[in-house]
Amino acid sequence: KLPVTRGTEFNLRPELAAPGSGDQVV
Repeated sequence: KLPVTRGTEFNLRPELAAPGSGDQVV
């Protein structure tokens, strides 16, 4: 599941999800 914050941005650019920051692409 994608986080609510910048979810669309992560869908387009999954590399923007920084590990340990709480922004994870699962």
